[in-house]
Amino acid sequence: MVAARLTASSRPDDEVAVNDFARLEQKIGKLRDRERAPGDGRALRAADGPGLLAALLQEIDEIILPRRVTLTLANGTSINLAVSNRRLQGVLAPAPDALSKVAGVALKGAEDDAAAGIKAGLAKLFEGGGSVGLIATRLGDDDLGSDAGVSASLLARAWSIDLGPAGPADPGEVITRFLGEIGNAASCWLKIEGEDIVEQSGGEADLAQLADTAAFFLDAYLNKRDSLVGHGRGAKLVTLESESRALIFVDGEGHSAFVTAPAGGLARIVSLWQAAQS
Repeated sequence: MVAARLTASSRPDDEVAVNDFARLEQKIGKLRDRERAPGDGRALRAADGPGLLAALLQEIDEIILPRRVTLTLANGTSINLAVSNRRLQGVLAPAPDALSKVAGVALKGAEDDAAAGIKAGLAKLFEGGGSVGLIATRLGDDDLGSDAGVSASLLARAWSIDLGPAGPADPGEVITRFLGEIGNAASCWLKIEGEDIVEQSGGEADLAQLADTAAFFLDAYLNKRDSLVGHGRGAKLVTLESESRALIFVDGEGHSAFVTAPAGGLARIVSLWQAAQS
């Protein structure tokens, strides 16, 4: 948890609320871009094919926003995958011969023919292990549809792959539990997935003020995020308090929420957050 003092915004009172939300969404977009910059290259390494396949599923399990994941083998062969919300959507064209029959096919289930074809093709291409280059870029028009995809954890079970010990609780689930229990401890709140505000609670005036304050806060937070909360998986809590109210921001892996609470209500909010993580 990181605590700081809340500074009031100097925005004019008569500016329409929609502009507050638009400004906040722009800041959220910048935050998500910084979580994992598209185009950053890295490598998957393993002593054998199953190890590379496990490393790939672990990578998919950390990707929230829609991404085109390009794998480059030592012999120069490229494999393009569509990934979104920790789900493998499918193989994209152009694809090597081992995956050509499943290229462009949207995954619907961990046990379907397309999933089996992807596993067989990757097993053949990953045979012998080694190092595989990986680069993630924005998916764009290659998205195979919002209903496409199977989670990395389901694929791991279906393919008999051990992804290792469980990490921290899923941030999206933690935030949902937190907001579900918050009740009248908060004046209002905004729930955010990816770059979109997907749910809200509170009066119109309170929400407009929250959106304005949240956007103002993100201006500073974006520049100091790594030094404030560091890296790593799991959701993090930041609180800012004034004499009249508190702002609470929870953030982790493509999910976040802003909450405002009356003066003196911060301790209750923090206890609800701690309970949501257990």
